[in-house]
Amino acid sequence: MVVTITLRAKKMARQKYAIAQAFARQLEKVGYEDVIIKELCSQLEISEGTFYNYFPKKLDVVLYIMDCLFIRVVWEVMQLPKEMPVKEKVYRFFDLATNQIQHPNVLIQFLSVGISHKIHQRVGVLTPLEISFLLDSDTLMEFPYSSFFEFFEYLIKEAKELGQLPANCRVKDGVAAHIITFLGGVVLKENPQFGDLKDIWKHQLDIVWKGLEGDAS
Repeated sequence: MVVTITLRAKKMARQKYAIAQAFARQLEKVGYEDVIIKELCSQLEISEGTFYNYFPKKLDVVLYIMDCLFIRVVWEVMQLPKEMPVKEKVYRFFDLATNQIQHPNVLIQFLSVGISHKIHQRVGVLTPLEISFLLDSDTLMEFPYSSFFEFFEYLIKEAKELGQLPANCRVKDGVAAHIITFLGGVVLKENPQFGDLKDIWKHQLDIVWKGLEGDAS
């Protein structure tokens, strides 16, 4: 049965997203621990109660924003032609992520917070309603992947099944290489000698895929 999203539900999803984006903008100026919720609410002209109704803890905002990034990028990759080689889909994933990450220093703070709280993957923070809002859909949507790990695992397995990677290519190694490339690129972006994020990721992906395609161990 198709469930249509009400205007009230859309308004709530929109407000929650706006609060999270305002929080992210604060991180362009100060550290995570220095974001003062009271001041943020004053700027948004909302009560602290409204903020905590959406995000009971500051950490919840970080999880929400990371979930938004994950879902948006993966969703766009899912819309690519089925016949497109998996390697091209992977490169496209990183290109799309580059467009989403306008302020790498903010993402570094998110990653740091996530690691300090032992959060290693997306845990389904967004509800079907919020996913539908994010993807501009008028009906409720479920999302098929629960983490970056799961998504890359799917891609590596698909590449093996299609003969685009050797049968003896180890999936866990491919997944680990892509996660390390993603995280490492964000960190290296802060050092000008490594160039922009898109170039860093492309160079590292070239190395990763050369290894995966030639895996004979």
